[in-house]
Amino acid sequence: MNVLCRIVLLMVTLCVVCPGCMSGSLASNTGPRAPGEKWSTDRDQSAHVGESVQFDFVLKDWKGALAPPTVLADYCVFTIGTDHIAVEASPLGHFSCGFRFDSFHPDNVVNIEAVAYRQRGARDWVKARGQWIQSSTPGDEADISVARDALRMRIYQAEFVLKVSRAADDPDPSTGLLRFSTDTDRTATFALDRNGSRGFRLDGPDPDGSYVVRFEPPAEALAPTGRTSVVFTIKDRAGQTHVFDSTMDTP
Repeated sequence: MNVLCRIVLLMVTLCVVCPGCMSGSLASNTGPRAPGEKWSTDRDQSAHVGESVQFDFVLKDWKGALAPPTVLADYCVFTIGTDHIAVEASPLGHFSCGFRFDSFHPDNVVNIEAVAYRQRGARDWVKARGQWIQSSTPGDEADISVARDALRMRIYQAEFVLKVSRAADDPDPSTGLLRFSTDTDRTATFALDRNGSRGFRLDGPDPDGSYVVRFEPPAEALAPTGRTSVVFTIKDRAGQTHVFDSTMDTP
């Protein structure tokens, strides 16, 4: 092997293991993505109030290929708003965590960042009283940031609105059922709101005799992204059942 070939081989080898040549890719399971894909890497995504979201972070080498974190990184810290979660890599080389957005309000924008670290001495991120904090020890070397990536999550609250026509007799609101179903066979059924219970409202009649169903579904009733099927059934005062089919699109 000539000298030039040896130099090129050395440079490639160094780049594969050099943190400066690494990049990171942060993804979630709730953002827009191609059919059949599990993860979304969009910079701007949306999550429903109360939704449980999975995040995934991987290292990539100078060619953009998945790089196992062995030797390169020992752990990863996810920062979600003001919360921190430190995790180690899975056997497949992914850093993953879950987070429930139940402390945020509609229209909040949450910054999310993942940073992979190589540990030097004592680990900088430790868990104290149930919270992950960054600590330092005098004389101890700081852990090295290997790669990072970030995205933003807009928090929203979906509202389902359905206009239903009046039959020959007035509807009996107490018999109404609102059923949500997703393509993962997940279903959720809700009845009329009674004394603040989580249920739908039936407003009307309007001047044209129609009624309007209004409901703010929980995150668990909706597809993380894409389309959710909705069926509303109700009986009229004469006992006849009426069925109305609809859909909801989520970001």
